[in-house]
Amino acid sequence: MENALKQMLKSKKAIAMMAGIIVAGLGHIGLNLSPEEVTGILAPVLAYIVGQGVADHGKEKARMVSQGDANAISAAMEDLQAKVSSPNT
Repeated sequence: MENALKQMLKSKKAIAMMAGIIVAGLGHIGLNLSPEEVTGILAPVLAYIVGQGVADHGKEKARMVSQGDANAISAAMEDLQAKVSSPNT
């Protein structure tokens, strides 16, 4: 549990979400903000969280593609080595 909390505190998306929750709460309790003002503050926070999620997904996909390319190159090298070591086939 403690490790999960530490991981979450390193996440920019989680920090933005917590900041948004705090602003929304303070807007209703102490800052006397109108719903429109709270929405005006939370909309960019939400856009950031969604945008960061899309960027993270793109990074993961790029990593998987590059890893796949590395695996394909490794397989091709193994095939080439097998053909070189047994020229009769």
